[in-house]
Amino acid sequence: MITKTELNEYRIITGLHLGQLERDYLQNIVLMVLFRLTDNHLVFKGGTALQKVYNLDRFSEDLDFTLCEEFKIDDVMKKLCDNLKLFGYSSDFDKKKEFVTGVTFRLKIKGPLFNGSVNSIFYLKMEISFREKVILKALVKEIKPVYNDLSPFIVKVMDIEEILAEKIRAIFTRDAARDIFDLYFIIKKGVSPNIILINKKLEYYELTFNLKNFNKKVAEKEKLWEKELSFLVKNLPKFKKVKKEIKEFFKVLG
Repeated sequence: MITKTELNEYRIITGLHLGQLERDYLQNIVLMVLFRLTDNHLVFKGGTALQKVYNLDRFSEDLDFTLCEEFKIDDVMKKLCDNLKLFGYSSDFDKKKEFVTGVTFRLKIKGPLFNGSVNSIFYLKMEISFREKVILKALVKEIKPVYNDLSPFIVKVMDIEEILAEKIRAIFTRDAARDIFDLYFIIKKGVSPNIILINKKLEYYELTFNLKNFNKKVAEKEKLWEKELSFLVKNLPKFKKVKKEIKEFFKVLG
């Protein structure tokens, strides 16, 4: 169990404020326990996977997974809460939404910043998708938390090429500037777009990739850029620069 004072010492190392440090710390514990309990039946994906495994320079709040083999999810969540007690944190969970396509949980944890008030309870959203199988072979990666009391642990994570395809789908289907930032990060790493994989991801929404429509969807996120990302990214690039580089990069799919 880490104290508020001890947690605060990591501000200089990480560049995170205290609330973000608590989230990052507890995310690591939840991931560590969850992958031990599920025997790698989940594949870690999304923004937090990009941050923790692929070194994305953006703070990410939620945990996203794809189910690759069935297990009793409610039982695992109960065991997760039992394991959190071993770290010194009492917790509970509720099922926010359940669909044919997946389930969303909200973990409620009395974490390092809990001071007895309801307002200091920590909440962590977890989403598990059932709607489709992971296409590329998932990778086994080690995460090494910066915190001295947490050991390195293993996760099963989506290949970054497939995350790129899912980010393109997200750009078509929701209004979130973080998807643009994440896509920009991925292409700067030299990951090439796979049109077959992209269209496979778009199939669920009965869409196919169209460069003109894609560029339009990218441009629409400009209004959200500063507001959404200024507190999540230390050195946020200008949207026009990002849009230009993305447009140039995806010309090959035109």
